[in-house]
Amino acid sequence: MDKKRVLEIANSISKNTLMETLEIYYTDVGDGFLKARMPVSKKVHQPDGILHGGATAALAESVGSAAVYF
Repeated sequence: MDKKRVLEIANSISKNTLMETLEIYYTDVGDGFLKARMPVSKKVHQPDGILHGGATAALAESVGSAAVYF
């Protein structure tokens, strides 16, 4: 399966999930890696204005799980 198709599938199955809520989007894939982005905005900040660890964990877990799948 080519890279473009893998990214299309990965991003399409993220609809109506936490990934969509956090705006996590897969951007690149290759032998042994999968990359994604997640905007860091007030939506994923702790009350004191820094990135929430739970958002970071959700990004890491989502990318790790998808990488194993693909």
